[in-house]
Amino acid sequence: MTLIEVTEQAYLKAARQVDPVFTAAALGRLAYLSKEGARRLRALPPAVVAAAGAQDALARRVKVLEKSATDALAACSELAWTRQLFNPAVRACLRGEPPATDPAMVDALAARRPATSGPALDAARARLGQQPDDVAALRALGEALLGAGDAHVARLALARAVQAGGGPEEANLLGLACHQAGDQTGALEAFARAAVGGLEAGRQNLATALRGLGLAAAADTALARWPAGRGGGRLIRAAP
Repeated sequence: MTLIEVTEQAYLKAARQVDPVFTAAALGRLAYLSKEGARRLRALPPAVVAAAGAQDALARRVKVLEKSATDALAACSELAWTRQLFNPAVRACLRGEPPATDPAMVDALAARRPATSGPALDAARARLGQQPDDVAALRALGEALLGAGDAHVARLALARAVQAGGGPEEANLLGLACHQAGDQTGALEAFARAAVGGLEAGRQNLATALRGLGLAAAADTALARWPAGRGGGRLIRAAP
């Protein structure tokens, strides 16, 4: 019990770090520790517990640990809505499960289909060559790459567009590119930014992507958390 308490405090301290990725990792591990600790305490031989006269204390401690696990998972899940963090660790928490893998792991990408050339792609590249930091030019290149089927490079162009000052529309396009490339974390987080920015397509795409990952309850939460936004923007089902 003492070891559990010491470890709990260490994870709680780590969860207070500024970086939400570390916070999610610490909360996920705290949930696992608490859940496993409660299981092991319940598994103690009744005769041993009775001989020590610790039945009541053990029962109270098990309840505390079970509540700690529930609270840690809830706090980890909340990072999806407050910080738009949807990495595999947070997605596990949204399922109500302690993360079973490295919290910093990334999604496996799909195979790339390189785009070569074409009128729209060549024009977008030429425009960007003249205006390398222009959001509209970066967006045009990203859309052209998406149209040509090269989602991997499209997400690089669209990520740069978002960094250069792009708004919800650019974030939504970035989400589409990430989704097609297999970067589900990037897709969910980009769609969430678009939803927070008031774009209805981002809100709907976030819900669709969450359902596609088996997170129907989280999809319903996303729709409830953010009100319907303005029109415009592309939807996942309309993506090439």
